Amino acid sequence: MQPRYDTFIIYDTLSGRDLAEHLKKTLARIKINAFVASKDIPLGVDEKKLRYSILNEVENIILIITEGVFTSKEVKNEISACIKYGKKDNIKPFKNDAVLDKKTLSFLTKVKTGIKQWVGFSTQEDLSRKALGWYSNQYQAKVQKPGMPIYLIKPRTTDSSAFKLYFIGLKNMRRYEWDKAITHFKAALNKEKGKINKVGLNGLIGNCYFIQGKLKYALQYYKKSLDIAREIADKQGIAQNLGNIGLIYQIMCDNDTALKYFFDAKKIHTKIRNYRGEAIQLGNIGYTYYLKGDLDRALILLNKAIVIFTKYKDILNMAKSYGNIGLVYDAKRSTDLALKYHNDALKLNMQMGNKEDAAKDLGNIGLIYEKKGDFETALKFHKEALKLNIEIGNKKDEAIDLNNIGVIYLHKSDFKRALNYFNNSLKLEKQIGHLDGVAGALCNIGLISVIQGDLNNTLKVFISAKNIFEKTGNMEGLAKILGNIGRIYIDKRKKSNALYNLNRALSLWEKLGAVHEIEITKRRIYIAQGL
Repeated sequence: MQPRYDTFIIYDTLSGRDLAEHLKKTLARIKINAFVASKDIPLGVDEKKLRYSILNEVENIILIITEGVFTSKEVKNEISACIKYGKKDNIKPFKNDAVLDKKTLSFLTKVKTGIKQWVGFSTQEDLSRKALGWYSNQYQAKVQKPGMPIYLIKPRTTDSSAFKLYFIGLKNMRRYEWDKAITHFKAALNKEKGKINKVGLNGLIGNCYFIQGKLKYALQYYKKSLDIAREIADKQGIAQNLGNIGLIYQIMCDNDTALKYFFDAKKIHTKIRNYRGEAIQLGNIGYTYYLKGDLDRALILLNKAIVIFTKYKDILNMAKSYGNIGLVYDAKRSTDLALKYHNDALKLNMQMGNKEDAAKDLGNIGLIYEKKGDFETALKFHKEALKLNIEIGNKKDEAIDLNNIGVIYLHKSDFKRALNYFNNSLKLEKQIGHLDGVAGALCNIGLISVIQGDLNNTLKVFISAKNIFEKTGNMEGLAKILGNIGRIYIDKRKKSNALYNLNRALSLWEKLGAVHEIEITKRRIYIAQGL
């Protein structure tokens, strides 16, 4: 079965292949499965037919401009296909700094893209950083990261039948039944005549698509809502939709565009004296700076947001801001401060009875204690998180908790219990169709097989997990599993296989800046070289 791709990378084979392959691996970090011809074309297939069919399906197209692009017939053909398929506006060019701007503009004009701007880069790592600035997907498998809230737009509907459908849709949302909610909101939208209510219903449909990760559709409905809000001069609706659109660009890791929308939304909220809305956008801006690695600025803005939330007694958003500050301090390696803020978030969420976010806080606290080596305390928090998620029916986070508990038992060398939790997590991840979770559970099951000495079964399980991580694009997960596969091949004394997987792992860890893992991988490469 042909894997699904989110992005097509156009490049010149001679001068851009290494860049494209490196970028493909990097995009794994944010769950973007990028098609790179040198990596993704199986033997025995019609290469041209496959490339063009995928190009026709993907939403995003990256053009890597190197010197060889200007004479590459295939690059020109692929760009022409983009135009033919109506995807000219989907092309995002990244130009190597060694290539002249004038030459690039001339080329883009000749191939009729209409593009006059691009992003410059100097090295593989620089290209990856800037491409990640276009995308985002915060992987949620083991680590649970609460972001700023999606600002819900509630319609003030007057039609009784529309109101009934709207109410059922909200009920579906509370039960995580997103497709059912969309169906009811769309039905309400068809019955509703008031434009102010259409602003709200389109926004809610956008929220349901957003939560499912269907960003193209979410953006479509947010823009519909924004257009109607502008038509009727609904400033509140305009500001809310600008913020929602900013969240989409944040997830796509186009952080600069996201910031533009957040600042525009904040400006309107300030003008109409909606200070709570202003604080939400301050939080969004702060969280975006966290994603950009500007941790000090992120802290300043998140703390400003908390001051406003505190003034207006908005406990829900205070809690979310505390959680985000905890993430920032974790990124700064200030473990005790991270723990303090996650505990502050937990206290507020428990006070409100907000069990979903409280469970996330418990999970984050458990992860911090795991890093500190306090496995008993970590286990306690993970089990509390599991209990809450079972209670509210949040199966995705329930599977995460099962996995986290299994990891703790693995640390404690209680392999029987660990395997039981990993198998239960695997079963649930398969049930809900969460592929990264399936791969994570397989990785952990494979580690137990290593301990039991069954290397052939371990390799089989690890390769299955690797294939999933490559498909979904989890960079950290892929780095870990490649390292583990390399270790198995060392034990099996297969030098070339070991070096291939370990070098791939090293490249990923270097991109992630994981110093400890880099050193471990380098030592394993040294061992493999001596086979």
